[in-house]
Amino acid sequence: MSDITPMLSSYSPAANHDLLPHSVPFFNSTLMSPHTPQNRLDMKIDKFIYGTAWKQNRTALLVYEAIKAGFRSIDTGALPMHYDEKQTGIGIYWAMVEGIAQRTDLHVQTKFVPMICQDEMNVPYNPSDHILKQIQDSIISSLQHFSFPGYGPAYIDSLVLHLPLSSRAEIYSAWRFLEYFVPFPIRSLGLSNITVAQLQDLIMKTGIRPCIIQNRFYRYTRWEVQLRNFCRNEGIIFQSFWTLTANYYLCRTKVVREIAQELYWLGVFQPEIVALYALVLGLDGISIMNGTTNPFRMKADLDGLNLVSNLIMGEWKEKWVIWVSTFKTMISDFEWEKEDN
Repeated sequence: MSDITPMLSSYSPAANHDLLPHSVPFFNSTLMSPHTPQNRLDMKIDKFIYGTAWKQNRTALLVYEAIKAGFRSIDTGALPMHYDEKQTGIGIYWAMVEGIAQRTDLHVQTKFVPMICQDEMNVPYNPSDHILKQIQDSIISSLQHFSFPGYGPAYIDSLVLHLPLSSRAEIYSAWRFLEYFVPFPIRSLGLSNITVAQLQDLIMKTGIRPCIIQNRFYRYTRWEVQLRNFCRNEGIIFQSFWTLTANYYLCRTKVVREIAQELYWLGVFQPEIVALYALVLGLDGISIMNGTTNPFRMKADLDGLNLVSNLIMGEWKEKWVIWVSTFKTMISDFEWEKEDN
């Protein structure tokens, strides 16, 4: 353990329970307004995030195309079996060189992934090392991939601790170690695959609160209603994955088809998908991971959601309340809202 020397910032988690107060819930004015986590009011995280999993040697080009299409939040991970961090960084660099976006325009998030989820033959740390050393080496590797010559020192906007770990004690230990890297070279922290009970415990027992929680959004976890409600009340952004893959059947429901029909006449591409995405965003406090490999659909999805956002502010204002209410009932959101009131 003596060789673990984190790249400490001047921030001390023992001296500061949070970077900023968290007594007022975060608020977003429109459907597509970026989120601002409650404890990092200087950060903006888009509602629509480009996910880079399973892109292999296409990763750099697809990340570049995503930024060109309008995505400003990019998700990757230090998990070579599923992600290519280096190629993600190359795609970001191409976009910056062309002047499409500056580094400060982007929210780049990656993950520390424990050995239980890794391929032993391709891992960004020594599998036999202590987990804290693994975390440090993983962060160093990630920072190398997001080092852009001529664009200032490398940093990561959000580092997500990917669960499971062996115990809650190990989760707390890993989290406390990660705190030492905040606010530089890591600006904020998050967790993936966590339960509401684990999250509540972690907030009680550690210093820096997570800015994001990244979990599956599907019926086998009841669409994480309880966890999402807790996150929303705490000003933590819930990032959903498998949003379309595991919920495509919802596109056939009456409320989605009703919205899709109106979008169809407005020329929206794949209106049923845009309608579903819009309803999920309408749950509030949520961002969606989008991993399309089709550059046309990247822009079409963003354009469609921006159109819906404008319609909600105007002619759809009253209808939208009814549609979202129907969708909430369908996935049982109201059940937890009633219990909290």
